[in-house]
Amino acid sequence: MPKNPMPEKWFKSIWGIIVKMGLKKTEKYRAECEAIVERLRAILELDADNSFYLCELDGDEEKQRLILELIPEIKVNFGCKKWNNIEHEGQNRLFIVNLIKNVFKHENFLFLNKRVQYVTENNETKNTSRYYVIKKSP
Repeated sequence: MPKNPMPEKWFKSIWGIIVKMGLKKTEKYRAECEAIVERLRAILELDADNSFYLCELDGDEEKQRLILELIPEIKVNFGCKKWNNIEHEGQNRLFIVNLIKNVFKHENFLFLNKRVQYVTENNETKNTSRYYVIKKSP
């Protein structure tokens, strides 16, 4: 009975693909990804409920600037090629919120939003979104 060389060829081709792929970026740069998430949490100044208001982010250009400065590090340390907004950098709030959402979701967080009424210091009521950042259980 002749020996079938097919399994050996198949194994070599699969092994070549695995070696080329290597580790995912998040596995290679685990500590860096966690550091970026912690810096993002510090920039957003999450409250006791691990949440922040969109209107507070809109009004704070310093926070927006700090988040936008993280983009080069995010591109290096996260596998973000499929994030549709990362290539179309801009300083609008949709881009910033999507960037925040993608980073947190990539690191196994739930990123939820809820429409709420927000009372300002002048006792004015504004409709805004409140975003919750919750770590998923392993």
